[in-house]
Amino acid sequence: MKRTAILLIIISFFNVSTGQTNLSGDWAGNLKLPGFDLKLIFSIKSTGSNNPQLAYTSTLSVPQQNAKNIPIDKTFVDGNEIRINSYTLNAEFEGELDEDDVIIGNFKQNGQTFPLKLIRNLKVTPSIRPQTPVSPFNYNQEEVSFYNEAGTIKFAGTVTRPKLTNDSFYPTVILLSGSGSQDRDETLFDHKPFAVLSDYLTKNGFAVLRVDDRGAGKTKCPPKLLNYTTTDLVEDASTYLHYALDSVSNGNPIYIIGHSEGAHIAAVIAHQFPAEVKAIVSLAPPLVSGAHINSYQNKIAVEQFLNKKETTAFIALHDTLIHLLINENQYSYKSPNKEALKQKINLHIENWENIQSRRTARRIKKKFYKLYKKEFTEYIPEVYSNIFFEGKWMMEFIQTEPLPIWNTLTPNALILNGEFDQQVPVALNKNIGEQLNNRENINFIIVSNTNHLFQTTKNGAVSEYGNIEETISPKVLELINEFLIKNQF
Repeated sequence: MKRTAILLIIISFFNVSTGQTNLSGDWAGNLKLPGFDLKLIFSIKSTGSNNPQLAYTSTLSVPQQNAKNIPIDKTFVDGNEIRINSYTLNAEFEGELDEDDVIIGNFKQNGQTFPLKLIRNLKVTPSIRPQTPVSPFNYNQEEVSFYNEAGTIKFAGTVTRPKLTNDSFYPTVILLSGSGSQDRDETLFDHKPFAVLSDYLTKNGFAVLRVDDRGAGKTKCPPKLLNYTTTDLVEDASTYLHYALDSVSNGNPIYIIGHSEGAHIAAVIAHQFPAEVKAIVSLAPPLVSGAHINSYQNKIAVEQFLNKKETTAFIALHDTLIHLLINENQYSYKSPNKEALKQKINLHIENWENIQSRRTARRIKKKFYKLYKKEFTEYIPEVYSNIFFEGKWMMEFIQTEPLPIWNTLTPNALILNGEFDQQVPVALNKNIGEQLNNRENINFIIVSNTNHLFQTTKNGAVSEYGNIEETISPKVLELINEFLIKNQF
């Protein structure tokens, strides 16, 4: 689940004052997130305006997520001090240009603080991605667009079809991406998994529809619709399905392949439309509750700076606070405002401290302060209250229970889980997956030596995604193709 792994698409726009500081040029730095680095590149150009608020325009690129030249919001510069505000992301960067022409500062989002150093004109080495398909293609490819039922979102995507006659039999596959706004290729760290999958399946006789998510690529929607939940994405996926029925499938079978959050959505759509969906492939779906997965992912994150005993102690607090948020959302005693909720959180922190050894609690608080530059009793209430009041997607996610959907699913399903997946780990999914294997229509397979993206790997760390040249294991492509062919009739 990429969103819970804190994969950020950071978007900012510079309106910089004039003065002696010259910020024109490209500025790049690595945002160090738990488990991996995310490269940001700010491109700043002078407008020549005498108005300090209009002296510069800038864009941001995030190469690992194929986000290029995105202009958003504003920045204020006072001498060598820089403050950037992104209202859309509830994010802020504060930094200072030093004598070595380096901007040193902190990036803040939703109560979390990450150090960020920007260096002028840092070059980015192109990644090697041998599986990414390159034209000319030996199949037909068409750019398509269509609207949701309300007419508020114009989706853009690509349909690929085998070069066959109009009355030829070719089943249709719909691809659903993981969490966060993803383009139609599900681009991540220069990998394009859905482009690779579409190319492979089309060469094997399938038509494939892949679509830019809300907020990505050429899909257009009002800004207010970008604050969405999984339920909203289910509605989007149903729009894809009806478009495929009307304009792509030609009456032939339709399959859905989803990855991560999209794997869960594939099951929901198949559950809602069992007559229309022939079968699904679910790649790394969450089979346990969202709260359970969130706890595991936070454990992986804090293990980067806490020892085993400290990690166990902190996760106990984390789980308590997550269930507090769920209860606050479900029952009538919901906190009226953020400060009231923070007070409740601090009471839980006090109770937690009382059952920990003084040394363990003190060391945890000290390490959090070193990393986030805030006192524990200030930082923790801010983070968790922000989840409750501003984390619409996360609040729905931690309350998600996928098992009832799978237990009543009627179309055939192939569930694949990477052996070394650290985002939707086998350790969490295995027991339920084996139970589902007892159903005649579901096949759960653990794919050896693969990670969450189904790349061949030895440990599955998120930090490896960009370093591995392989986009998808050929073994996984074969498993998918064999399952779809088996379920054509």
